[in-house]
Amino acid sequence: WAIELQTSSSTIGARNHRPAAHPFRNGTPLFALLKDGRPRKANRFARTPCSASHGAPFLGQRDLFLIRPMPQQIRPPASTEGLRANVGSIIVAAAGQSGESTLFGRCELGDYFNGALVSEHTLHLLVDLNKIDHRYLFAVLHCPWGVGALKSCATGTSVPSLDPTLLASLRIPRLGSKLEAAVAKHIETAYRARTEAARAETRAIEVLEREVLAAWLG
Repeated sequence: WAIELQTSSSTIGARNHRPAAHPFRNGTPLFALLKDGRPRKANRFARTPCSASHGAPFLGQRDLFLIRPMPQQIRPPASTEGLRANVGSIIVAAAGQSGESTLFGRCELGDYFNGALVSEHTLHLLVDLNKIDHRYLFAVLHCPWGVGALKSCATGTSVPSLDPTLLASLRIPRLGSKLEAAVAKHIETAYRARTEAARAETRAIEVLEREVLAAWLG
């Protein structure tokens, strides 16, 4: 070509061509910070609805990123290995379109989902808390650099997915115990505020259902 071509393709950006991913060239390999040395991926399972007394709460990939997620009740599979959101874990949206505004490559702390079953289209990072605070690791992966680095671990074209082996080799920058603890504290404060906001929204909806709907239907 006679001129240099410029592109803003999010697909190219997701393939480790973005400068935002550069801070992740140095640091500790992710596999060294996980309990079993690898991200966990669950097998596909049937989502059979059932009553709450016989089922388990289930969250789809999109539900994980709602401020007030509303889980379905499904019959749990025979094995729930790699399916439950556990305290000390990070859940990563691992399949989908790779555009800038999509959920693909985003992550959430597993602490706040009370052991609910999670879509098999996610990867679970069970963090070794003796080596790193999972809230700091979440902050690293959740920032713009982190999302770019996560997307750089994708394979596939039409509907890419995160490759567990590539993700395990991702290098995590370390800041020292004092700074990492400060970052973790900010994350904890933010999540407490979000939890309180969700509770306030629930109370507001209950008031509306009790007062406003009763007047409409009365």
